[in-house]
Order: sequence, then C-alpha cells, then structure tokens
Amino acid sequence: MSMPGWYHDPSGSSGQFRYWDGHQWSHEVSTDPSVPPPAPSGPPGATGPAAGHPGSDHPLGGQPGSGQPAEVPWQPATGPKRSLVPVMLLAAAAVALTLVVALVVTQVFGGGDEPIEPTEPLPPVPTTETGGTETGPAPGGGELNCLGGNGRSADAQQSSYSAAGVSVDVPEDWGFRFDKSLWVFLDDQAAWGRTLDGEEVEGMVLGGLAGYNGFDAPEEASDQVITCIVDYGPYAGEGLQPEPIDSGSITLGGLDGWQRTFAIDQAGVRTVFDVNVLDSGDPESLAVVVTFGPESSAATLEQVRESVSRQ
Repeated sequence: MSMPGWYHDPSGSSGQFRYWDGHQWSHEVSTDPSVPPPAPSGPPGATGPAAGHPGSDHPLGGQPGSGQPAEVPWQPATGPKRSLVPVMLLAAAAVALTLVVALVVTQVFGGGDEPIEPTEPLPPVPTTETGGTETGPAPGGGELNCLGGNGRSADAQQSSYSAAGVSVDVPEDWGFRFDKSLWVFLDDQAAWGRTLDGEEVEGMVLGGLAGYNGFDAPEEASDQVITCIVDYGPYAGEGLQPEPIDSGSITLGGLDGWQRTFAIDQAGVRTVFDVNVLDSGDPESLAVVVTFGPESSAATLEQVRESVSRQ
C-alpha cells in the first residue's frame, strides 16, 4: 500500500494533485502538493473518485473500466512500489518553510520591494523572467533531473501515439496505461502496454527529453534514461543493477539516434528494455522510445520500434 501523500491526480487532470490517505483518495484536489492534507471527508473505507490506485498487490493494479482506461501502476514483483513522491513532498515542505522564514525576516528587518513567494510547486518547471515556460539550452545544458518532465501525458487509448516530433504505432490490445509517476523525466509521455502471465508485462513509453533537464546527446542520453528508469522509475529503491546487453547507433523511421538494451532480473522476473534516443530535429530536446517486456515479447516489441516515424 502506498504511503499517504499528495500524488498526481489519477483521473488525469494535468497539473493537479489528489491526496491519498493510505485507504482512499480525497475529493479535494490541489495544484500545490506542499499544502497540508485535507480534512477527512467520510468514515474509513469510503471511496473517493473512481481512479487508479497509487499502489496495489498486483503489478498492474486491476483492469480498465468502461470508457476511459484505468491508470495502472507497475509494482515490483516482491511487493508494493516504493514511491518517491513523499520524499519529494518533504523536500518541497522544507523549501516552503525556508521561504516563509525569509519572508518574515524581510518584513521585520527590511529588504527588497518584491514579496517572497512561500511555496514552490512540484514538479519544477523552469520559467523565464516574464513568466513563460523556458525552452532551455540545447541537450546537456545542466545537471540531470529525472523528475523534471512537464507532467503532460496521453490519457486515452489510441492506436498511435505522438510526442517530441515522433509517432509510434502500438498493438490494439495494449489497453493498459502505466503509472505516469514512473516516467516523470519525460515530456508529453505516453506509457501503454498490457499484462501477460504472472508478473510479466510488455509495453512502450514515448516522450521528450528536455535539454534543460540535463539530457545530453543521444548516446549519453540513452545511458541517462537508464539511470532515471532504475533509480526513479519502476525499480526505485530496489537497489537492482541493470544487465547491459547491447549498445549502438540506430536509425528508426529515418531518425538517427542511439539504442541501449539492458535487462532487469527482479525476483525471477526478467524484463528486457530497449532504450532508443532519437534526434527528431528539435535542437532543444530529444525523442525517446522505450520498449520493455520478457524475451518472449521480442517480436512484438520489434514491430513497435519499426513503426516509429517522424510526426
């Protein structure tokens, strides 16, 4: 069971957070995950909005309902996924407290004319002095930030997904949307696939890598993506080491890039990942296509990669 805290709204509302008290979702939403939890809205066991559970004993947390597919978290085979969100919230609360103290000191002892904003929203999105979203420098422009994606995602099942100048076709039976919080290093992410027998899954994640989050040229960025997957994604906190399989230049859909193949063995469940970082022509970001599944899914995943085309 996931720890209580503010999580990205599982109903898919971009930029909003909903509180999980360890048993149920709150009815209230907030754009600021550093605020205190809302007051209980009902007796224990009461249900909140119909949405994906932030944690479950099953790796994918259940079946999609009618209409809108459910968001399904990918949990480790040995137990529930350890969420980094509470850690992020504690860090945000510490930053907020520091800013409040600075505001009081400024008001008592004097200081600049500009007020100090006491809160800092998550995830951080760099902004310009005029308040607009910063496009950022070319890839490799700073320290790697595996939590810096823009929070946007494809929340409805489609036969083809597009992001970062790239389109990818997927099998029509890929109706599960994986937990968006596992891929927060990506802009405009699409994370879809299906469950197989036992604990196994197969799927695809598509998105953009913003240069201002520290992602380098395709070869280096492919290694950085592995770091984000292992340390902040489905295996966060597990201490697992990726097993390198292959690495080299690649061309998908006429787009040049770099591919790294690695495997993770977790409690007897072996999952093979293909990380493909592509130059889609945008000087300030890269496109990434990640496919994953057991070795028996190799043909299906290869077909997905071969469908890549310029958007």
